[in-house]
Formats: sequence, C-alpha cells, structure tokens
Amino acid sequence: MQVQLKSIRDYVGDVRSQPRDNAGNPIPNPAHQPNLTIHSTVTRERMWGKGANQPLEVSVYSIAPGEEDTWHHHPDHIELVICWRGRGTATIVRSSAGPAFEFPIQPGDSIVVPKGALHKFKALLNDEMLLPNPANLPVPIQPSRIWPVEKLELVVIHAHGCVRVPDAGQLPAVQKLDRNDPDPKIANELYRMMRPIGKFCGYARDPKLQCVRSRIWGREAERNFAGDADDAKPTLHFTAYTFIPGQENPEHYHPLSVEFVMCLQGRAHMTVRPMLKPGDFEAGWKDPCNVAEMNEGDTALVPMGALHWYCNATNEDCVLIALQSPHPILHILEDDAPVAPVTRRL
Repeated sequence: MQVQLKSIRDYVGDVRSQPRDNAGNPIPNPAHQPNLTIHSTVTRERMWGKGANQPLEVSVYSIAPGEEDTWHHHPDHIELVICWRGRGTATIVRSSAGPAFEFPIQPGDSIVVPKGALHKFKALLNDEMLLPNPANLPVPIQPSRIWPVEKLELVVIHAHGCVRVPDAGQLPAVQKLDRNDPDPKIANELYRMMRPIGKFCGYARDPKLQCVRSRIWGREAERNFAGDADDAKPTLHFTAYTFIPGQENPEHYHPLSVEFVMCLQGRAHMTVRPMLKPGDFEAGWKDPCNVAEMNEGDTALVPMGALHWYCNATNEDCVLIALQSPHPILHILEDDAPVAPVTRRL
C-alpha cells in the first residue's frame, strides 16, 4: 500500500498583518495606499477529512502576527489544537458564567476546547527578546528590543461535520493565566485546557524495548482538583510516542477508530497494511508494498482496522504524536515484545 503523507507546510496560508498606525491600531484600507493589496489575516486549510464518511477533520490555521481568529464555538464536539509554529494566546470561555481564561501558547503545546466553549486564538504582534553579549564585554546592554515574530500555525482536529458557530455577544471578564504561576489552582485550570507535549515525553534508552508511549489527553480515571474528568476522554486518545534509534512500536490496529499521526521531531518509518476484507479481521491484512518515511511536520491518517507500526531507523531521537477517535478506542497488538514502562512527567 502506498502510504499517503501530507506535510503541514503545504497547508500554511500566506497571511499578512493589517497595516497599523503609530498607536498600533489596524488600518483596514490606508488612504495613502489606495491600491494596496489586502492579504488574508487568518486562513483555514483543511488537510484531512475531505469528503463524506470521514470521522475526523484536520485543518491548518495560519494567523498573521497581531491578528486573531473570530470568537466561535462547536456545540456538539470538542476540539484539539496543536501549536506547531509561532506564539500567541488562546482564550476559552468554559461556561456562560465565565470567566474567559486567556493563556499563552507556544510550539509543542496541545489545547483541548470543551464542547460548546467559546474560544479564539491570537498571534503575537511583537516579542521582547534579550540581547546577547557574545564577547561578554563590560559595556551597557539594552535590556530588551522589539523583534518581529512569525505567524501562528495551529493544527486543529475535530469530528467530521463539526459545526463552527460564530459569536459576538457579551463576553465575561478575561482572567489571564500565567503558565509559570506557582498557585496550584492556576496550574490546575491550565492543565484542564493546555498540556505541553514535551512534558509527557520520556525515553527508554534500550533499543530492545519498544518505544515509550505516554497519554496526554483522554487519560483514564483522571480527575482535577474540582473532581472533573478529562474533557477529551469521551472522544479521543492523544498520545506521544518517543523512539531512540532502533526502537519501534508493535504492529497493532484499532478496529473501531481511525488514527491521525504527526511527526513532531526527527524521522520515522511508517508501514500500513489495510484489511483484505473491510470489517473481517479474520481474513487478515494485505502485505505492505511501501514504507513511507515521515519527516518533521508530516502527517498521515490510518484507516479504521488497518494494521500499522512505526520504527526509528535513523541515528537521532524521534517523537510522534497520535490521536485515535471515535470511542470505543481499542488497541489490539500483534506483537508480544517486551514493553518499556510508560512514563508520566508532569
């Protein structure tokens, strides 16, 4: 089977920030530039899920520096968002009583938006960065300088046919959350909505063991301080797979779910064997005739019931992230090799 790969880079939009005055306010159509071409400030390009009978839709959102998506909600489904490039903020209103939680996002963050929650994303316009002093000379150094930042690139995943409902009504007050705040209540609120993928990545430094897999969203029997379950649990599993050179994960399949997989770091070889007869697992699977190499930013969609596995045949570490949906999500293995312990680094 020819494994179809799609790169996030091919779906990044050509977005540009609006012209702004000296105060930083956008100028929709500058009078002194009447023939100026106005580019889109936000684009949404669907990557996977085109056509009927597709359980997942995967899109790439591109947001120009300083610009933002419109307020909207999805009444019937949750939404999982992966920050791939750029930095910005996410604002989520979990209930009509508020507040609206605003928190910073950066590459490697994963965000779950609950069903029915109003939300929007905004890209940073400017960023303050410390100026280095490579020669370590005893001269005064400016504490910071304003540098332009790249556009915000988000990979957005939700159920096929998920309705996007715009909202511009009265919104509750905004409460800003600091990701470094030591207050456990603030940390808990952030953990309900945003989880950095890197904090769940651990490695088993033995190529004879299988890769380490750590569930990020859809964790079993997990409760937060308020006693609430993981918002993603009824809908999906979202997992990080970490490989050292020579490691692999076992052949397996999901009889009732599809799998979206993305290469976050390094390179991996991917093999997929479709079923000989759809729905008949006793008939077995087709022999693979092609193994695809996934590079950073590559994605694939594994069909329901297809046998598949991944391996790291390179000399560098590799991180894959995978989402399975819908429930019930069953992982049926075809290999009984020794398994590395699952790590949980929070």
